[in-house]
Amino acid sequence: MRPNDRGNRDNWQLCRVRWEGTLELTADAVFTAEADKPRKRKKAEEAEDWLRSFLAEFAYPSEEVFAAAECDGLKRNQIYQGKKLSEKPGSELPKIVAHKQGKDGPWWWGLCPASGWKRRVPPDTLPDLDQFAANFHPVNEYAPKFQSSEVPDFQAEGVN
Repeated sequence: MRPNDRGNRDNWQLCRVRWEGTLELTADAVFTAEADKPRKRKKAEEAEDWLRSFLAEFAYPSEEVFAAAECDGLKRNQIYQGKKLSEKPGSELPKIVAHKQGKDGPWWWGLCPASGWKRRVPPDTLPDLDQFAANFHPVNEYAPKFQSSEVPDFQAEGVN
């Protein structure tokens, strides 16, 4: 009887397993071989590593964390699972924590402890680099001041 049979479902509980051949392996050998296979890294472990590298220098608002993770192919639930993995007891690595800024402020993510966070600079407070470059005139106050007619002739002094 198959489990999808719609007949009497009570009959399904009265089934038995029938072996159709013999194996030359023991159960221990089968399970040991399965345990020795190289394990694929879980997405949660990849997310934990990604979070640790992303949050290494600065703490970020949660929406920026999720947006950056999505750009790298990680989903929001994988990020939460990676954060939860970092909370394993006995780990020597700092935990990944989220902290709400004020009553109505955004959630920020960083590496524990939150009191030591260096928050990233808000994008609207960064200087306008195009305007800076247009007005920038490098002046080296220690460089010798020469008029174009006074530039020494180094070839004459034996300098190649």
